[in-house]
Amino acid sequence: AIRRGLGAKKQSASLPSKIIFDLPLALPEGFANKIQTYLLEKTSSIWEEWFARFEIFAGKTGHSRPKRESSDEEERALSTWVSHQRHLFNKGKLPQDRVRKLEGIATWTWDPMDAQWMEYFERLAEYTIQNRTSRVPSTFRDADKRPLGKWVAKLRSKKATLSAEQTHLLESLEDWTWDPFADAWETAFKEI
Repeated sequence: AIRRGLGAKKQSASLPSKIIFDLPLALPEGFANKIQTYLLEKTSSIWEEWFARFEIFAGKTGHSRPKRESSDEEERALSTWVSHQRHLFNKGKLPQDRVRKLEGIATWTWDPMDAQWMEYFERLAEYTIQNRTSRVPSTFRDADKRPLGKWVAKLRSKKATLSAEQTHLLESLEDWTWDPFADAWETAFKEI
């Protein structure tokens, strides 16, 4: 709990009341806090501190995918930590108590790419309902400025790499096509 407080930056490193430092008064200001922090870091698990940082990140951003290429140093560090947790989980080496804690975060996913794909698909489904077509202009960005048109264009070029479920979901959308240019040409040709 103390280590999580450090990660959340809500408290300084205060040791349990059973541990008392009897230090001379002539020491520089902040020395006692620094030695307590040092002692805490050397005798407790850093995992709790990182978990607290991650919990705050997920709460602020609404997702569990810190970016490796972020301009924010803290986010880049969290990205490395999160990737390591997923790696340990995939290898069966992440303790169950930690698995439960991570899964307790509402936005947590063990497969961030699949989760991101579903987010974009849901946005495409919304676009389809609103516009009665799934033919998104390649320059279209949704209300959150996400490049939905670019995502759809990329899907069409990577059809072979999609899972059967992903293919089925896309083909279930109104007016879906894998080749909008060929379809437009066919439609125009039939009108001649």
